[in-house]
This record gives sequence, structure tokens and C-alpha cells, in this order.
Amino acid sequence: MQDFITPLGWGLSVEDIKLKMGMLFPKWPFQDYFSTVQGRVSFGSATLRNFEGDCGALYMQGANYVDDKDLECVTEFCSLSGFSKVFATVVQSDDTSTRENLFKKHGWTLVHKGKSNRNPTKHDCVFVLIIDCKYRGY
Repeated sequence: MQDFITPLGWGLSVEDIKLKMGMLFPKWPFQDYFSTVQGRVSFGSATLRNFEGDCGALYMQGANYVDDKDLECVTEFCSLSGFSKVFATVVQSDDTSTRENLFKKHGWTLVHKGKSNRNPTKHDCVFVLIIDCKYRGY
């Protein structure tokens, strides 16, 4: 059975992700760190999916657990694939300042911070990353 070519419908192919991202991050065991299935691309704890209705945008799951490496890979992958916007939310019981600082360090903008609507004992943050992509178009 032939594997799908581009997991998100456009952008880098699976082979190009392995090749280009592996070259960008040669010190990391990239093959063990990256995974994909149709409709999703993952780098460590970060899983990217299409943002319905905007072909240039993605949303990222796993924002509560991402680290520096994950966010670096997300930014590079999106830039090389032509995705210019990424959205993420963090929801946690304790102080969100550590997460906020991590995201800000990597160029993300805090769009909203407040109490969770579903669980008022939790805090939530909404982040967006706007990227001046290296690749333009489909």
C-alpha cells in the first residue's frame, strides 16, 4: 500500500519532512522524534492539524507539553510548508507563566489569558504564531 504524500494535503511531503527537517536539526534523532498519519504531523508533543476554512493555518495540539525543540520544529515545518498561522491553547490548573514564557520565547503571541469556561479552577491561554514563510503558495 502506497503511503500518502503530503500528510496535511499540501506543504512538505513525508519524505521532504524527513530530509529537510533532519538536515535542519542534525543533532537530534529526528526519525524517532517525528511522526505522521494522514491529517496530522507530530514533532515530539506537538501535533499539527489543518485549521478548517483557512488553508494557510494550522492548530497545534499538545501545547501543555511542548518544549523548545517541539516549537522550533513546528516553526520550521510550517515556514517550509507555507503555513503562515498556527493556533494553540494551554489549559492547566497551576500558574501559566512558564508556558507563556516558553511560547513568547519562540515568537508566539498571547491572544487571551483567563479562566477556563468549562472548569473555573483552571487557567487558559490562547496563542498564535504568525510566520513569514520561506515557502509561498501551494
